[in-house]
Amino acid sequence: MDYGFWFLFTDELGHAKDFHGPFDYFMDFFFYLPNLLVAEVFIRRKQLFTPSSTVVRYLVNPVLYLLTLSLLLATYFFTVHLWGPANLDLFI
Repeated sequence: MDYGFWFLFTDELGHAKDFHGPFDYFMDFFFYLPNLLVAEVFIRRKQLFTPSSTVVRYLVNPVLYLLTLSLLLATYFFTVHLWGPANLDLFI
């Protein structure tokens, strides 16, 4: 997912084909941070959000939908440009 977003927004800036570019070295160390953030929110969700809060309910749902859409966009971009066969470029 991180590489998908990076490639989408920067056109592979700092990435080398042998994964020895500056962005690749950065990702070697920091790749776990987005997953750690999601895990922390999930673990501490009862402390962070009260279930009866109307404001939280109206804010969290759109954020979750936006995150889901962004994940789908990154997966699509990564699949079409890196994982999928060359003929998938016809559908762009």
